[in-house]
Amino acid sequence: MNFLSTFLKLSLVLFLIALFGFYGGREIWLFVAAEQVVTDAKHLTYPKQWEDVISGCSSSTITGSSPFEGFQLRFIDQENYALEVDCTAVQPVAKESTTLPQGVKKTVGSAGFYYDFDLQALSGEIQLEFLGRTRVVYADGETVKQTWGTTTFVASQPASACQAFGLTCCDPVEQQGVGEAVSAGVVDCSQNCFSQCLQRPTLLSFTADPTPNHETRTVSVEGTSSLVIFSYAFDETQAEVESVTIQFGDGTTRTLEDANSLVTKEYACPQRGCVYAATVKAVDVRGVESAESRLSTMVIEFAP
Repeated sequence: MNFLSTFLKLSLVLFLIALFGFYGGREIWLFVAAEQVVTDAKHLTYPKQWEDVISGCSSSTITGSSPFEGFQLRFIDQENYALEVDCTAVQPVAKESTTLPQGVKKTVGSAGFYYDFDLQALSGEIQLEFLGRTRVVYADGETVKQTWGTTTFVASQPASACQAFGLTCCDPVEQQGVGEAVSAGVVDCSQNCFSQCLQRPTLLSFTADPTPNHETRTVSVEGTSSLVIFSYAFDETQAEVESVTIQFGDGTTRTLEDANSLVTKEYACPQRGCVYAATVKAVDVRGVESAESRLSTMVIEFAP
């Protein structure tokens, strides 16, 4: 009985030590990571330390103007960042590149810090995460500080690639972004930078009987009315198609549930020379729409 009691007490003590070690170690490691960023960001405010790098901006600078506009700590991705000179006439010149401590990552929504040399002002904020705990590093105009908690990223920051913000560039034709696109400060895909990209339903074919011209995608018909049989097919590899809508171009539409089907349409042309543009679009079970393309459109043209 005494042995069991001693064993339980010892187990409890070891558990508490392990628990304290985990949480204490996590706090210390995250603090160290934040302090690393604080130290590097403070270097942005010391121009004399950048004299050797500033010379790399001078070669393409207009005579009489400053060769640089400021200094920046710019994240390349969620773990790596660079200290750079923001040159006036050429791309930023890197002073050095650094990696966050093992396991620590910058969260989505920010790209780093910027020191405006003319205004003598430092701005920016980032949020670091390690094992579920977050710590914010922010600039207040003159210096850089760190604190526990979260941030809404209201401060200005250096321009960088979409990946530097912890986001992804979506292909506008093949993919649909999730949420709102982030454009401020994004230099590579400002209209298509999202937290996640979902593959769009792929249109395999959209044709008709009579057969459309291969080059112009035009179905030529005669008379004052004509029956056109449309056929379409969507790939369901990424997700099941929920609905397919065909707009016939005359103000009428048809919605179906099949990923591939035939649809009959009677076109009328009271006056000769009518032209209608038919389009097809699919929406899958995730709410992702197929892209508009040359293949998704077909022209029905009555002879003049």
